[in-house]
Amino acid sequence: RDAHSTASAMARQTDVAAPPATSAPAGQHYLRHQGDSKCASFPVRDTYGTLGANWPGPLAMAVNSHFISQFLLKGFASREEGNETYVYVFRKDARSFEANTKNVGTQRYFYGDPLIEEPLAEWEGRFWSLVRRLRDGDCNTNDKPLIDRFVAQTLVRTRCFRDGVHAIGSTVMERGFREFLTPERTPLLLRKLENDIINGSEVTELLQSLPVEDRPHMEILLREKLQNPGLHDVLRKLISTTLSEIDTASSVQSAQRQVLEDDRNLDMRIRNLGKVTWHVEIYPPNSLVLGDIGPLVKGGNSPEWGRIFHGTPQVIWFPLSHSRLLIGQVGDAVGTVPSEAVNLASIENSIEFFVASQRTSREGEYQKSLGSRASQLADGNLDEIQAVIREYLESPGGSLTAED
Repeated sequence: RDAHSTASAMARQTDVAAPPATSAPAGQHYLRHQGDSKCASFPVRDTYGTLGANWPGPLAMAVNSHFISQFLLKGFASREEGNETYVYVFRKDARSFEANTKNVGTQRYFYGDPLIEEPLAEWEGRFWSLVRRLRDGDCNTNDKPLIDRFVAQTLVRTRCFRDGVHAIGSTVMERGFREFLTPERTPLLLRKLENDIINGSEVTELLQSLPVEDRPHMEILLREKLQNPGLHDVLRKLISTTLSEIDTASSVQSAQRQVLEDDRNLDMRIRNLGKVTWHVEIYPPNSLVLGDIGPLVKGGNSPEWGRIFHGTPQVIWFPLSHSRLLIGQVGDAVGTVPSEAVNLASIENSIEFFVASQRTSREGEYQKSLGSRASQLADGNLDEIQAVIREYLESPGGSLTAED
């Protein structure tokens, strides 16, 4: 793979003209001050703007991959010394501490393949310029395609997202496939497999090679063999062995990397944001914190905030700094969003840490809630998946397909 070609292709992809401001309500963008019902319009700028002199360049991520971008962390600065920026870090069951943003939300070769670092860094430059403008109050129609991509990519690239998918995947593999292993359901699975085998190309060719009058007898014989109770134990052992050999962690890491390095894999998430209208809410200094979940997304299929989309996104909260919140929504604008609600949602749905610009008793109380809702998504999805498996096995007819 040629990382330079990949980065160039991704850059060309974003040169498509943005929709005009009058095309749809989704194109309305504005800045609203906390407690002010009036909306102020701002002039349109170039979609990406110009990169500031302090942009570190594509090699910034070569040693350590930030799954939470440094330019986001710097929006929650507790202090700055020259070119160094510090934030307060709050972890589960640990003392809070002040750390350089270079060392927060980072891991060496987090995505496994160093070739992904350069195209990621190219996007970092565009996103960094975008966030600077959003923090300054410039949220306009021309920026919508880039905002959509920024939110979708930031959500997918986090450790919180990966760990959430891994947790769900591992438990689904364990609990979901165990549904096949009960004495009541193994025969049902074998019956489904029996139909697949009988209708498969090899058996079909075998039957067609026989005289017409012999075909029904051969099919009955094959079905009797496939229905042999002795196969129940064989199938249960096969599934158990397969489960023990699957490396879910590596599979999830590889899938995450593929989504980030190929525009086609991210397009669906970006399209899901097509009807979202963006605006920036301003709060007093030190109001907001940032959890490792990054953007908070609430979909049409669930009232819960999640690390993955629950259907088409309806509401998105994304703290850009300790006093700026990017809000996305479908439909009419909602009232003022309390900073306390944003902070609690971010902290409760994060899994490892959150950062803040100050360390007070308020942040200490927040720390007690860190990760308290992070596992609810997995539990809810598992119940649904197990119900689908049971329904499938108990339904008449049908066969297993790649989609199943």
